[in-house]
Amino acid sequence: MELSVAREVTPARRQLVPARWRLSIVCSFAGFFGYTQRYGLALAIVRMQAQLGWDRSTQGGVLAAFFLGYMVAQLPAGYAAVRFGPRRTIFAGLLVSSMINLLLPAAATHSPWSVAALRVVQGLAQGILFPGFAAVWSHWAPPMERSQLDGMPRAGAFCGAMACNALGGLQCESAVSPWLFGGWQGVFSLWGVAGALYACAWWHLVADTPAEACASAAAMRRTGCTHAERALIKEALSETLLDGGGGGGGSSSTDPDSSGVNAGGGGAGGSSSSSGGGGGGGAATGAAAGVPPCSIYATIARSPAVWAITLAHTMNDAALYMLDDGLPPCAAHLPLHAACCLLHTMPRLLPGCRHAPHACLCLLP
Repeated sequence: MELSVAREVTPARRQLVPARWRLSIVCSFAGFFGYTQRYGLALAIVRMQAQLGWDRSTQGGVLAAFFLGYMVAQLPAGYAAVRFGPRRTIFAGLLVSSMINLLLPAAATHSPWSVAALRVVQGLAQGILFPGFAAVWSHWAPPMERSQLDGMPRAGAFCGAMACNALGGLQCESAVSPWLFGGWQGVFSLWGVAGALYACAWWHLVADTPAEACASAAAMRRTGCTHAERALIKEALSETLLDGGGGGGGSSSTDPDSSGVNAGGGGAGGSSSSSGGGGGGGAATGAAAGVPPCSIYATIARSPAVWAITLAHTMNDAALYMLDDGLPPCAAHLPLHAACCLLHTMPRLLPGCRHAPHACLCLLP
């Protein structure tokens, strides 16, 4: 007995960074490469329209195509993350997005609408990322750490946009190794190759739940998780589910190790039997394979708080994406292109500088 206890305690003492924080860093890099691929076209299109003769209407259609797929993917992506696990869905989304990024230069020489079609598919693939992160934290994040753990991937994504903006201008100016890492083609190929390689790293480093991360000694070494951390997360999430009322919203299990717990934080578990759950046994039989009942979506749709958050987030994204996609073509008609690229990164560095690019561009001769 003492020996078995020692085996579980010893790894925890050697754990410099908890597995959930390592996972947050891994998610940050997934967001990083997702955003580099998302925003590369906005920079490269300045040179593409000069070489390929695209008018502004065509440019606008090509840039908007990504968000069509991205918008449609949100709800299905959340369902898929619950059904198949975020490890699989994020891996597939990042890999598909990376492969499409590598195809974009060839598609651009064929037709702008070929690029638009690929960007719709890329939007569908990248729409998987953030719903997948939510599913990750439904299993891994203690309530008091949830905002910090979820905030790091979002910060990583904006770092990716900043890196793409900073390097993209230099790549477009470079004539070395076009189609590899130079020229406007390099804006796509560099981040496509990097994203594909990182998708493989994601598959190796991530487990859907702490239980899977502790399933074997090899899994524990791969993920950095320990039995002590698994117990801590399980206890924290179980207390949250019990305090929140296990019988509401189709919550059928208080076991956060169950791979069927939904990404919303209160979904049905993979097992319909609730040991120690606070009610909700009747709802358990109505949710198969961890998928919440349809009634939970009606409850969400009737929530004023959900609509308030949706409206605020939509307005924020509209302004942000207009700035990200519209500023490079606008700056192309002004002098000091390198300075404009650096100005474009300022909103990522300092939140107070969100309007600095517009203010500074107005001062340019």
